[in-house]
Amino acid sequence: MSSKMLRQVSPPLEDWMSYEYIGPGDRFNHVHTEIRGDEKYIWADDTMWSIDTPENPNSILALAYYMNWNYDAPVDMDEAEIAFFLQGDDLDLKGGRCYFWIHSCVPDSVRYHYIAQPLTIPDKSWGNEIRIVLNNREEDWHNSFCRNKTATTCLKNALRACHSLGISFIGFQGKVTGRLKMKSFNISSNKQPFSLSVDLDRSTWFSVSKQQRRQVPALLKSYPVTFFESKTIERKLLYFANDFLILHSGYLPFSYLLFARVNEIAPQRDLRNFMICIDMWSEGFDIKGGNVYFFIEQPETSTIWIYSDLILMGNSPFLRTVFVLNDNPSSWYRLSGEASLDAVLAGPAGEVKDSAYLGFIAVNSADHPTGLWGIFFLSLGPSLSKC
Repeated sequence: MSSKMLRQVSPPLEDWMSYEYIGPGDRFNHVHTEIRGDEKYIWADDTMWSIDTPENPNSILALAYYMNWNYDAPVDMDEAEIAFFLQGDDLDLKGGRCYFWIHSCVPDSVRYHYIAQPLTIPDKSWGNEIRIVLNNREEDWHNSFCRNKTATTCLKNALRACHSLGISFIGFQGKVTGRLKMKSFNISSNKQPFSLSVDLDRSTWFSVSKQQRRQVPALLKSYPVTFFESKTIERKLLYFANDFLILHSGYLPFSYLLFARVNEIAPQRDLRNFMICIDMWSEGFDIKGGNVYFFIEQPETSTIWIYSDLILMGNSPFLRTVFVLNDNPSSWYRLSGEASLDAVLAGPAGEVKDSAYLGFIAVNSADHPTGLWGIFFLSLGPSLSKC
């Protein structure tokens, strides 16, 4: 890998898990963390993992890390280098092999194992550091799982929008037994930007106030969030509450929930086929019979397009959703104006600047929405290719 390294991330070792499939359900078991002098490592054993039978072939996800466990953005793993150490303690692979794997939610839940480089696991010693530079050659990977069998799986997109990763066993004749240890896991990439998280700065985000009848800054507060009933972290919650104004300037009534200028939060103006990942929070939120959507607006032409995928809040106050801004007009609804979808999504040609907005909107409510609606986390991008 080039010495012009731009970014390195190290998923916290203590936040890794081992996956146990107990069909039709599952659970993640916390790894054990040990510190010996200056050395810190984690381990999992056969009491913590199980055979994941929906995978083809059957797999064991001995170690797993999900970016959203720490509110991290999906990572671009295409051409990234990973480096780590493995050690086994009486580890019996039962004729199987050990691999590195990635998982993505685009276009649906898919997993790939990097079969081009089986991992060697020394017994009771660390051995040499394992280094792998990942590529997007289909023959070097095995697609073991796709939730939507009719969806087109695309390795390059899965790499560019990696939501989780880890160490797996496949090809075994029975459940792998023993203990697997790992230390010093790092991801390095020359790509910029490597992570696409949006800073939730209240001075950048707005809503429209019913009381003041104008655009006003969003609100911001610290909020404790608990993961797996054991880890609580303080997160910034960007929100607006009990002051949403219903407007009738579109083909359907709508209320702005939260929005920002594209050029202040997005890595580029052209949002065609951009992946959006958002963690939302609501408290007593009543849409009054409406629905929540993602929108993009071109003020110069009074044009608003809303993405056709509903953001379904359900009964839980917390929701994470991932979607891709397909540039096919059939995936969108025109709420107002006459500008084309391409013009609004991509922006004007050349060096011309515009003042486009993006954000979240309640559509077709019978009255002003009430309660609190906010976001903990938002990532924009990358732009995914058409498979």
